[in-house]
Amino acid sequence: MSRLDDQLRESLHNIAADITPDPRDLPAVRHRHDLARRRTRRAAACGVLAVAGLIAVVVITLGHGGRAGGIAPVEPGPTHGSPTDAPLRQVVNPFSIQRTITGTDVGIDRPLKVAVAPNGHVYVSDRRQHVTELTATGELVRRWGGPGTRPGRFRLYSGALAVGPDNRVYVADTGNFRIQVFSSTGRYLAQYGGYGQGPGKFVWPSDIVVGPYGIMYVADDRAATVTALSRDGRQLWRHGTPAETDPDLLGHEHLGGVDAQGRLVTANDDAGKVVFLNPRGRVVDYFSTDEAGAGVDNTGVPGRHFPNGACGATIDEHGYVYVASCEESYAAHHDTAVYDADHHLVAGWRRGTLVDAPVFGPTGSGWAVTSGNRALVELTVKIPEK
Repeated sequence: MSRLDDQLRESLHNIAADITPDPRDLPAVRHRHDLARRRTRRAAACGVLAVAGLIAVVVITLGHGGRAGGIAPVEPGPTHGSPTDAPLRQVVNPFSIQRTITGTDVGIDRPLKVAVAPNGHVYVSDRRQHVTELTATGELVRRWGGPGTRPGRFRLYSGALAVGPDNRVYVADTGNFRIQVFSSTGRYLAQYGGYGQGPGKFVWPSDIVVGPYGIMYVADDRAATVTALSRDGRQLWRHGTPAETDPDLLGHEHLGGVDAQGRLVTANDDAGKVVFLNPRGRVVDYFSTDEAGAGVDNTGVPGRHFPNGACGATIDEHGYVYVASCEESYAAHHDTAVYDADHHLVAGWRRGTLVDAPVFGPTGSGWAVTSGNRALVELTVKIPEK
């Protein structure tokens, strides 16, 4: 039995012993895992070939006194090792921290994720299985939840949550294999999902975004799928199944929001792309740092191929996309890159402290969790002029 099977069976035993596994689940998850592993091996092989080619060029160049057939000496490249054809350039850190809220300030033990409501209120999930509501200036309003399986209780893993246009709060209750919906004041309203591979079911729902008309977009980390649900929980479409043919939708997706055009913005860390899907689930745009063509120097954010991964992509009211690197939350440093509407790298924070890309409220300020899940920060963003 593979390690992945062991993990899944252990999870089911520990947190949902009363659920009968769907017989379609393990084969599907194993298939997704195998595809991801093959992609990783192919990427590693390409990387080895690229390094070997670079070494050969350097050796030939040095052997000819620094020039050979018009080839200039190889200049030092960025320490992250990402290839680039464009000149290396520095990018400006656009973030200024305006407010820091520690757990002791509002009684939050290790914040996980944050979401901002249309009225500016901030909702935070934490490791003690609660959702906490704060005002736009960070004062405690209320808290609800706690560990458990009953409605209104949680077994949070990623802690992903979202606030819809109707001010309802949607929580990815991963360990209970469901999405829970609450009023803005924390009153339980509904739940959708349940364990399985069937329509509207989940194996490990890890991310949630809510678009216009209450459409719920859910990323399933272990099944490597993205599912769209109607306001009443009916499955509208699903991508990433073993029958998936679009390579941009094969892999683990990290949902970031819905832009002004109604497109779902998601980062696929296996494909190394930020992808835009219309409400019908069709890919209408995408970019990787290949297309952005932005190499940067050692003080900037890595440019090509998202060399540290793309494990989050949020969007602000001006259409700027914020891409987070794939380090674990406990890592001390994280990269956050900012791309304009034409997918050009315009700013970034290399070796910063934001675990995820910031989410934005009605005032234009951003909110994020810091390294080690230690605090919340409110940010202002100033994109440099071109």
